[in-house]
Amino acid sequence: MSDQQLSRDVVIYTDGACSGNPGPGGWGATMMFGPNNGNMQRREIRGGERDTTNNRMELMAAIKALQYPEQRSTIDLHTDSTYVRKGITEWIHGWKRRGWKTAAKKPVKNADLWQELDEARTHHDVTWHWVKGHAGHPENERADELAGMGLKETLAGEPSPEIIESVEPPALSISPAFDLDPRLAADSVEVGTLALSTVRLMNDHRYPWLILIPQAQNMSEITDLCEADALVLMREIRQVSMAMEELFRPQKLNVGALGNIVEQLHVHIIARHDDDPAWPGPVWGHSPAEAYDDKQLGNLCAIIKKVLIK
Repeated sequence: MSDQQLSRDVVIYTDGACSGNPGPGGWGATMMFGPNNGNMQRREIRGGERDTTNNRMELMAAIKALQYPEQRSTIDLHTDSTYVRKGITEWIHGWKRRGWKTAAKKPVKNADLWQELDEARTHHDVTWHWVKGHAGHPENERADELAGMGLKETLAGEPSPEIIESVEPPALSISPAFDLDPRLAADSVEVGTLALSTVRLMNDHRYPWLILIPQAQNMSEITDLCEADALVLMREIRQVSMAMEELFRPQKLNVGALGNIVEQLHVHIIARHDDDPAWPGPVWGHSPAEAYDDKQLGNLCAIIKKVLIK
């Protein structure tokens, strides 16, 4: 366990590696902590064993990552192992009912680690995600690197194969000279500011409609952002989307970065309902905006800010 006092939200990427199967192996995990997953702290862990399998290393990476946070956390754990994801979300229920036996009444392989993983997840609220391995995803690639490092250190006989490192996140590219496009300023009102983006409410009472504008100068495409900023923006889009779902219970969220008219990089997140005037088509260009009255506008901004910026 870490002595780090943790915030509620954690994003984890894990991976395992093995030289031969069975053979010496390594595991690694990169973890990002932050109330908004924006101004985040990153921790990386890795280790290895001299005689193991790839599946055991995949399991060990997830176990060690879930054992790291001291406080109960809401965790998004990403693995490129279908064995881990399907095992923990689907197969484990039958195994437990049958006393850790398969449907063919054979002992479950790696039952010791499955039981350890099952116990570790009870301390957190975990959502399990599968990500394609070796497909260029930066966090998955980093977890793969850590697993490889754990393998090499185990082979070299390092005295402490389980290593915890604190990694300082890159500084965000927030510009003190950031200027909001006057058309965005005219059509919306400020709700608050996240680590990277300012959040604004579109002044149209027919649609709950928020806009994220990264506070970086001269950006028109998401690909203009550096890798660190792009990752933070993706997390902020998710954070705002979750807040919209909590507040407005939409049939569908529309999320898009258009920029055909206003070039400045901005992302729309719109809560759609089947009784809104543009449903099921797009809201853009449907009809002129219908503004909130001042009281409605102030109240709604306060409600959104309370849920969004905790």
